[in-house]
Parts: sequence; C-alpha cells; structure tokens
Amino acid sequence: MKAGIYIHVPFCAKKCPYCDFYSAAYRADTAERYTEAVLRNIAALPDGLSADTVYFGGGTPSMLPPAHIERILRAIRERCDAAADAEITLEANPLTMTDAKLSAWRESGINRLSVGVQSFQPDVLAQLGRKHTPE
Repeated sequence: MKAGIYIHVPFCAKKCPYCDFYSAAYRADTAERYTEAVLRNIAALPDGLSADTVYFGGGTPSMLPPAHIERILRAIRERCDAAADAEITLEANPLTMTDAKLSAWRESGINRLSVGVQSFQPDVLAQLGRKHTPE
C-alpha cells in the first residue's frame, strides 16, 4: 500500500470569511521556520515509505516561495520511495500565480494545480471576499 503525503501550508494574504482552515499571515522568517519544521517531520518518516501522492494544501501554498517547495519535495524524494508517476499537487490562488512560479513549480516536480478560483461571477467573488477578478 502506498501513502499519500499531505502538507498543510498555513499562509494566506487574508482570511476568507468562508474558510475554517488554520491560516496565518505570510512572513519570510515564519515561512523559513515553517519549512524547517516540515523538513524535520519528513526526516521522521519511516525510511523508504512508499508514496504515490503529495498534496500541498492550505492556507495558500502558492504563497510559499518555490525554493521552499523544492526543498520539501527533495526531502520527500530522499526519504521516501516516491513513485515516478506520483501525483504532486499544489493549491494555488490566482493572484499568487506568476509565469516564474509556474515554471519553478513544474521544475520542482509539481504536476497538478488546484486553482482556488471559487467563482467566475464578480458579485460572488466580492461576497466571498476574494481579491481576484473573473479575468
């Protein structure tokens, strides 16, 4: 049996009124401490754990610098027996996606995005407190 690895990235630009997940404001020093804690947790996994999925959820994982995501994925590959065709997903907010980040995520092994659009209706986006537009 293969494991699925879930990594909760707690950072958000702001707390959405409908969200019940734990989140905190992004700060570079906090993101570094968070990443180091995740790396310690990965090091504590059973050596050779077989995994076929990695899911970065949140919060807004796309706020975490791509270099941090790459470090986490490298640690998982070194510690675990990750399937060559593992599904590696990152939740992303439309406002935090850039061409540079998309390229970096792909290079690090992210092969699936879960984009938190929530709606393409401007009035619904406003009601939900979302900052992006349908465009």
